[in-house]
Amino acid sequence: MKKRIALCLALVMLLGMLPTALAAEDTMSQQAAQVAAQVKQTLGIGDDYTAFHSEQQQYGQTVNWRMEWSRDDGSSITVSCTDEGKVLEYNKDDGQNTGRDDGYYAPALPKVTDEAFQKAAQDFLNKVLVADETAELDAGGIYRGSERIGCSFDILLKGLPSPLGGSIYADGETGEIVSFWRSDIQEYQGASIPANTPAVAAAEGRDTLYSSDRLQLEYSWEEGQQQATLRYVPYSQDILVVDAQTGQLLNLNQLREQYGTTNESAHQDAGSGSGGSRKDNLTEAELAGLQKLENLLTVDQIEAKLRTMEELGLEGYTRQESSYRYDKEEDLYTCQLSFDNGKQEEEASYLSVQVDAKTGGLLSFYRISFQPEEEAMDAQQAQAKAKQFVETYFPQQAGQVQLYEGASLYDRDSVQLVRQQEGVPFPQNRFTLAFDAQGRLTDFSYIWQDDLAFADTQDVVTPEAALDAWQQARPVELGYAAVPAEDSQMDQLMLVYQFSSAGTRAYGVDAKTGEVLRYGSNQQPAIAYSDVTAADTEILALAQLGIGFTADRFEKTKGVTQADMVLFLLSANGEYYSAEEMDDAYDRAYYLGILERGQRQEDKPVTRAELIKTILDMAGYGRVAWIDGIFLCSFQDAGTIPADYYNYAAIAQGMGMVQGNGVGQLSPNDQATRQQMAIMLYNFMNREVQ
Repeated sequence: MKKRIALCLALVMLLGMLPTALAAEDTMSQQAAQVAAQVKQTLGIGDDYTAFHSEQQQYGQTVNWRMEWSRDDGSSITVSCTDEGKVLEYNKDDGQNTGRDDGYYAPALPKVTDEAFQKAAQDFLNKVLVADETAELDAGGIYRGSERIGCSFDILLKGLPSPLGGSIYADGETGEIVSFWRSDIQEYQGASIPANTPAVAAAEGRDTLYSSDRLQLEYSWEEGQQQATLRYVPYSQDILVVDAQTGQLLNLNQLREQYGTTNESAHQDAGSGSGGSRKDNLTEAELAGLQKLENLLTVDQIEAKLRTMEELGLEGYTRQESSYRYDKEEDLYTCQLSFDNGKQEEEASYLSVQVDAKTGGLLSFYRISFQPEEEAMDAQQAQAKAKQFVETYFPQQAGQVQLYEGASLYDRDSVQLVRQQEGVPFPQNRFTLAFDAQGRLTDFSYIWQDDLAFADTQDVVTPEAALDAWQQARPVELGYAAVPAEDSQMDQLMLVYQFSSAGTRAYGVDAKTGEVLRYGSNQQPAIAYSDVTAADTEILALAQLGIGFTADRFEKTKGVTQADMVLFLLSANGEYYSAEEMDDAYDRAYYLGILERGQRQEDKPVTRAELIKTILDMAGYGRVAWIDGIFLCSFQDAGTIPADYYNYAAIAQGMGMVQGNGVGQLSPNDQATRQQMAIMLYNFMNREVQ
């Protein structure tokens, strides 16, 4: 079912809770002054910035601001916040061009420990979170790039899980927080947090959720597998929760479909409220930035002016969104407004208008509307028509397919005819068809594999045992969920019983073993080796940073292959791939400049000279390595270094990346060992980074 066009095509996604009402007589400049003063106090922004500007954004009753403080040297702080000054996004830029900007992949050893980062992150979150909010850092999923360290976090409301969360990053060398973002922009906008005391007992909420569970046996196949395997999967993909006050089972998917096309939230202007200017606390630069807002038209004034332009055809349309934007180069404020006609389905129409915010002069306008579409064929008729179609044009497959309504294929507007193997559906082999009311085909797709083996259906765990394992893997907890509301375009928080976040990673049960199947987490895998000692300092230091192989043994003396090199270097970027994911691993290696397309030879032995060149090329040092006559390599066997690698060897020796084999020899043509690769990468990452 289509969402309202205004929701689907919104130009600006807005942030935050419903605003504190502003005094009707307050100008936009006065409103911005109050918010800027609050943000400065929250974040401790100093008075040494030489320029400032702010942009207002509206969606219904929600008002938000984007503010930027900047200096002449290019450094800046950018903040997005609610009209109450609650910080939703923060970015600090020192204005310096770094190695990361040149497109090269040059990992370096971090100067900030995990513990120091977590303290800085928690201190920052304590400043920006508001009443009833606390944060839990994902300390097990800390990300380290070449210049930043960061992690995600969950926001608890009144001590309970919620749909809110975000990410936070610090400078990898100084530990200063440089980026913060919270997910209100995408997941939730609401006015208040309900009480955290349920009327329904936990056991009742859990039993209600579990009573809706249904699993069905299906075949599934993945690239690289020898045969399709059997698994139990949920019959429905719907997200279910239980209202903790009434005990009612709620289907959030159905509510979104039901309310996504009927919300008629009317715009209301801000009423009485805070008053009081705070411009006395602002700098000259901030006052100059606020002065630019003094003569801007309000959204209501702009809309009134637009409605006098009959050519735009705004009659019957309601304003949905507005957003002020500032162009620093042009020193110009513009305002973008969106309107819709309040119609549903195919009758919906959407308008977007951009004007000069000072004069109201039209800058751009476009309309999106849809011609009425033919009604779809009745479901039963469509099913019969689909079967007839397949029988006519695909007679060999027609006897192997049946109607499918399970969760693996989620398309309520089409008929799905799925291959059956020993009475078990195999959704990856199927026909998808849709027809209009006249029986004309409007959608068709076909996926089939004839030469595929299937696991036998003997010795599978019982449906009852699978369901028991499934439910044990999905514990139920009390928390807040973002629930669609009939009379609002914004989800509203509700106290509910819901499956825990860990439980939502489960997607099925292996039908042969009874093991619960889970999606992988984003956490860095623990890297530890049984064959490494305390003397292997470089290997251990890299492992503590999550750099290395995910196997139990490191195998120090084993020769490095190209595949080994790719996986090892990618792990320094926090990326890990299995043997079945080498296509993806090589795609990332090409992107990061570790290899060029066409160079893939997974089992190819990598020499010490080749390894040196690969690391230096990916980090950008190849830009100077081509210059002959300026590099001198002092290894005793320098004469044996191939010409294409000589300059690289000299650079690597100069930065301490390689030091020879103890008797002053590089041995460039020998196959590198895994231990040598670890030492080279460690030494490279330990270089002085400017």
